[in-house]
Amino acid sequence: LVTALTGQKIGGTIGLNADASVNGDGSFSGSADLAGAGMRWGSEDLQKILGSTLALKANGKGEKNAYTLNLETVKAGIISASGNAALDASANTANAVLTAAISDISPLLSGAAGSLTAKADVSGAFDAPAFSVTVTSNSMELTETKAGAGFGGINAAIQGNASLKAEKTVHATASASMEK
Repeated sequence: LVTALTGQKIGGTIGLNADASVNGDGSFSGSADLAGAGMRWGSEDLQKILGSTLALKANGKGEKNAYTLNLETVKAGIISASGNAALDASANTANAVLTAAISDISPLLSGAAGSLTAKADVSGAFDAPAFSVTVTSNSMELTETKAGAGFGGINAAIQGNASLKAEKTVHATASASMEK
């Protein structure tokens, strides 16, 4: 997406409300609320995907060696996302979850209709994280066939873990299913 935006003439109105505070004990917190209206993304294809409005809401805080970030909303056209992350530098652990959705796949995949959701999780020690990624669709249809080919559901998943110690290894399993 970033590559597609490179060199494009983009425009619109963007407003930002931000708040941040640092306390005497070194803890901090902050939030940001960004809204865009009348957005123009430079090409007809990008306009169909990203739409004319943009929204982002996030907040975070930190104290000593523990930090959190909450991504409440990211919304642009057919794409939306939310998530959160926590980092504990004292315990060398992290936990993060990101959920994203595409409400209408047709601008991205010619000859298809339906929606997709995806979720990614990472958790555990910095040097031995566990991870999972799932992609789901409850109704997908290929429209450029004579009779059309509909699917009741598409599910794909990858799960695994990694060891980033002396011997760096990644173990993963993948599965996928499609229902008619």
